[in-house]
Amino acid sequence: MKYNINLAGKKQPNIVDKIVYFFLHYLRYILVFTQLIVLVVFFFRFSVDETIIDLRDSIGQKRAIIEVVQPILAEAKKINDQAAESKQILKDQDNLLSSVRYILSIFPEALVLDHMVFDEGKLTLTGVALNPQHLQLFYNRLKKENKFPSVALVNVKRGESGYSFTIELDTGIKVSKAKK
Repeated sequence: MKYNINLAGKKQPNIVDKIVYFFLHYLRYILVFTQLIVLVVFFFRFSVDETIIDLRDSIGQKRAIIEVVQPILAEAKKINDQAAESKQILKDQDNLLSSVRYILSIFPEALVLDHMVFDEGKLTLTGVALNPQHLQLFYNRLKKENKFPSVALVNVKRGESGYSFTIELDTGIKVSKAKK
């Protein structure tokens, strides 16, 4: 058996030797690990860019859809407004018709109706009464039943055939003018 004895003490490594030892043994692992991280980030960047491109394409498609649908929505709104306006006109016509039916149902036989005109929310009755008391009763009944916001006996003239009269009734119906 042979023994090797080293009588010289172990040499303590200095800082430079420690740094060189570190670089030679561990730096390669750090570099490999860093390169792996860079590659992962690089491939992740590709997937993020692909997602961004897909989202831009999606936004472009949605803008195209909005541009196509915008005139359709405007036309639908216009038709909806026209339908609402038509409903209001029909409602006003029904109200006017019921007002005319009411007046004709209570109009006395002793009075003669010459004209009935509807203009600007007012219904104007023009006729002849042989007896002024019948006209007075009819006027009082219109005021008493309160079917119209205002009732006015505008004109009474005595003529050859009797008393010609004009009664204005405010119907409360707004006149709607048709839009083109």
